Amino acid sequence: MSQNPESPIEPFKRALANATRSLAESPALEIVYSGEGPILQGNRAVLPHPPRDLTPADAARIRGLADQMALRIANHDPAIHAGARPGSAAGQPVYDALEQTRIEALGANALGGVRENLKAVHDAAWAKKVFNPIEAQSNPPIAEILSLIVRERLTGVEPPVQARPLVDLFRADIEARAGSDIDKLIDTLEDQKAFARMARTILRDLSLADDLSDAPDQADQQEEEGEEGEAEASEDGDEGDGEGQSPQQTAMDDSEATHRESEESDSEMMSSEDDPNAEDTDDPPDMGEGDQPARPDLKGDAKAVTYKVFTTANDEVVSAEELCEPEELTRLRAYLDQQLASLSSVVSRLANKLQRKLMAQQNRTWTFDLEEGILDVARLTRVIVDPTASLAFKEEDDTEFRDTVVTILIDNSGSMRGRPIMVAAVCADILARTLERCGVKTEILGFTTRAWKGGTSREDWLKAGKPAQPGRLNDLRHIIYKSADAPCVGPGEIWA
Repeated sequence: MSQNPESPIEPFKRALANATRSLAESPALEIVYSGEGPILQGNRAVLPHPPRDLTPADAARIRGLADQMALRIANHDPAIHAGARPGSAAGQPVYDALEQTRIEALGANALGGVRENLKAVHDAAWAKKVFNPIEAQSNPPIAEILSLIVRERLTGVEPPVQARPLVDLFRADIEARAGSDIDKLIDTLEDQKAFARMARTILRDLSLADDLSDAPDQADQQEEEGEEGEAEASEDGDEGDGEGQSPQQTAMDDSEATHRESEESDSEMMSSEDDPNAEDTDDPPDMGEGDQPARPDLKGDAKAVTYKVFTTANDEVVSAEELCEPEELTRLRAYLDQQLASLSSVVSRLANKLQRKLMAQQNRTWTFDLEEGILDVARLTRVIVDPTASLAFKEEDDTEFRDTVVTILIDNSGSMRGRPIMVAAVCADILARTLERCGVKTEILGFTTRAWKGGTSREDWLKAGKPAQPGRLNDLRHIIYKSADAPCVGPGEIWA
């Protein structure tokens, strides 16, 4: 009795599993093939199913995904990574991308086959992307751009063909601001701690991390605190702390570990703020943009929390026109109109529905027994009964409505960078047009801070001797995108 013949891709799967365990230096590594891959969870690597008609390009791409996981297991320490990870929302994905680039560079420089496999992964990922210069300038993918530049510097491998226009668009600026520090990464390639410190320096060069928080050598300080603290950091830094890095690695990261690291960072920051006797560092007692604010407990017998402001002297109210050039506003308006092109009919439909709702709520009122107006036919019987009675007229009165103004307030903090701020802008534009079609005035406002970590308000607090419980220490900026009296405009225009 003959047995079923083996699938042609089974030898490839076995060879790939053995090679991955060898590169990871982990004989117990579990290799699974599933449609959910690529995902790396602890000691379990999930790879995508190889197609039945396996082409050389598909084989190289799948081998590259396996090499990424194996190199991460062999060359990455989650505790060190978590200890030096910046707290800023803008800096975290760039920091993660640089660490992933370091991991891949170690394998690419040591083994030519690994270099070609990783190149195939990057080429395949970028082949699916569409480069839009306008979108790239308004929302540059700095993590991806910087990782490609650093990868080229560390391994000599040029960026994929599809990514070169994007890299060339920002290369000169990045090289001018951080080129000398990028050159120093090659000397720290095999030392994760030293590489992390240099990566933090590069983030500061590019204004993506705060000089006043999360010192680059924080990992060394945590190590000196004892084995207990290191164990806790290791638990929170499980495999997958590279969320938000290069496009081919995103699915492989573990988002839960990143979330735990973020929560731990937030709770440490809030604890230092709540302790008035804590030794002062360069960190201010308030949180930066993108962090989760402490929620007061107003249940039970908790005391009511009174919001305090140390000073409002440095707050400002500005219009959008004052923050950038008219050409920039025109370009951004054109880009927003491009995003709204597919939603052109939404405003009309929403306006018609809303107008019917509003009109249904209006109550008509009449004034009777007038000398002139519309004849009140309901009272003609009085003329028949008493011919001397005068005709009765009525007139409809306009219902008195209070003027209504709808305010749309948009968060402009750093945590809104990218797709969130674009979604907010599109929604605000649609809401404003819909309401004004119904005769409701609308204003669009924004708010953020003028400087990272306090600005002038914090300096005033320091000069005043750092009084306890000062309240808010940020210079606020209120932005007027559209005032209530300014009408909504058509495509290609900007709000007056």
